[in-house]
Amino acid sequence: MIMRTFFLALSLIAGPAYADDSCSLAGDAACDELAGCALGSDTSDCQAACAAGSSDATFGVCAHYSAMAAVMSEPATPGSGTRGEGGPRGLWSGTINARGKYATEQIVRHYEVYVPISYDPRRPTPLVMVLGGFTVDMYGLPAYTELLRTADLGGFIVVFPQQHYYNFGPSIGWVFAWNIYPTDWVPNGDWLQNPDVDFIRNLIDELGALYNLDRTRVIASGHSRGAGMSIILAFVLTDRVAGFLSEAGFADANGFDDDMLDYTGERRIPGVLVHGTADPDVPFSSSERVVEVLEQIGEVEGEDFLFFDLDHVAHEWQPQYNQDALDFLFDRPLPGGAP
Repeated sequence: MIMRTFFLALSLIAGPAYADDSCSLAGDAACDELAGCALGSDTSDCQAACAAGSSDATFGVCAHYSAMAAVMSEPATPGSGTRGEGGPRGLWSGTINARGKYATEQIVRHYEVYVPISYDPRRPTPLVMVLGGFTVDMYGLPAYTELLRTADLGGFIVVFPQQHYYNFGPSIGWVFAWNIYPTDWVPNGDWLQNPDVDFIRNLIDELGALYNLDRTRVIASGHSRGAGMSIILAFVLTDRVAGFLSEAGFADANGFDDDMLDYTGERRIPGVLVHGTADPDVPFSSSERVVEVLEQIGEVEGEDFLFFDLDHVAHEWQPQYNQDALDFLFDRPLPGGAP
């Protein structure tokens, strides 16, 4: 009965709206995924093979399609979408221009995107941005956060923006870092002029031209320094970013907690904070300070934000909270999107 339901689900989802046959071996009537083709790149052949009955060679691939069936068979629903239709599925990398330290300076910024096979251009799709911690490049984040699996099951797009490469002097050297301190750019302190805010703003627009993004469900998430940046994005790009997920993050080290206190918008900014009490790098008290500020501006824990305080946990992303955190944030979309 289970397999019968699985085959029926595959028959319902098969078709050009979901097909990704970008692998060079596609069309040879054999399922080559995980054996010459990346997962999700030989869709037509693999869906046909799984519908005929999985083998030892295709068991893992067919299990993947089975997990996708419920998401992929959902009917298209109207929403505030960007209506882009030209982007590929799977994991791919790209570049975009954004301002540098000075407003007159344009630099090339990099990013990596994951689009699940369940993506349907007829239906506006949420976007989750994932910002790494100090020195962390974008290529290690998919495995570190385990968000690709969550995206497969949840039907959203994930983008991993790359931090800019900076020289921090002889003691640290060249590393990847976000511009989270008010002195990182000129003119100092204007967060809307922050080079990374400009990068993220442009990146959302770029991906919106490629995919039918749900304007009301763009989430900024991050770890450590990237978590600090995710909070900044949620409070600065209030017309584009619906909420934040902060893993071992902070707002006090750069004085942004005081800027949060000046927030006067009608909408309460949804957030999820995850922090271990044994964090040796970013003090647990930093997340407590964010909670304090959120409450001072009228937010209510459990309604507007969640705080997962974890005993004996150090400075790590906690993937076991991926689904709960994003479900909470997706349930609190923007009332409207950027035009």
